[in-house]
Amino acid sequence: MLLQFYKPSLELAPHVQAMMVFRDQTLTDTPILKPFPPATEQTLYFYPGNPPRNHVITQNGEAKIPFSTIVGPQTRRVNLSIQGDHLVIAVFFRPGGLQRLLGAPIPAVFGAEHVLDSAWVWPREIGQIRQQLAEAKHYPQMIATIEGFLLDQYRRLNPVIHRFEGVFERLLDRTHPVSIEYLADQSCLSPRHFERRFRERIGMSPKLFARISRFSQAFRLKDRYPQLSWLDVALQCRYYDFPHLVRDFREFADTTPTQLLEQEGLWAMKVYTGIRLNWSDLST
Repeated sequence: MLLQFYKPSLELAPHVQAMMVFRDQTLTDTPILKPFPPATEQTLYFYPGNPPRNHVITQNGEAKIPFSTIVGPQTRRVNLSIQGDHLVIAVFFRPGGLQRLLGAPIPAVFGAEHVLDSAWVWPREIGQIRQQLAEAKHYPQMIATIEGFLLDQYRRLNPVIHRFEGVFERLLDRTHPVSIEYLADQSCLSPRHFERRFRERIGMSPKLFARISRFSQAFRLKDRYPQLSWLDVALQCRYYDFPHLVRDFREFADTTPTQLLEQEGLWAMKVYTGIRLNWSDLST
């Protein structure tokens, strides 16, 4: 099993948080259903090997995932059915980075599921990437291929990072919570205009973004420190009380906190809870 994170180049760093290669060659032909509750990360995925199947928790049936997908603002859980030799390469964007790559407001680009086949957006480029990844001799070469594609797109669009986008990541810092009104003031915008521009670039309201960030932090905190009670987790993540934490788990993951943790632990690789923990290694 391999999990490797890569820092983006200096030119990509304002838009991209990290890049990841994950491979598990120990899986059998029996599918493993892996839960992926919503998180604040917006991601570009590539599946050079055997793509998983996507099962939305609120729907019946499965749908095969294409070679590359763009995952935008998620507000509900999905399950991935994974089996065989599983290889995935992911690009995790900073808040606003995906919108700048697409060059269009997030709500105008995504459908109801907020997942796109990347080939719909870049048909020629994705075809080229597929061939190059198949011919790559090692993982750094794969990362370089995808990074080259991203650089080409950002250079072509030449997006401007506006001043108000600098406050987006403040909503991810649950240790120093701030109000939407404060962020709007720091952006020199009215609260109404700040929310409208936030929706264009992130695909959801600032308050919902902050709720999903807090939910995700709570789940990852409990996974990292299992000795903490769920009440301790709720208080550390600044929930008003434990029932409010349970409400978020039912809304975003369609289950209880304990049940979601058990489902996450069915596979040895902590794909969901481990991502941000591994990102911390990139800054050292």
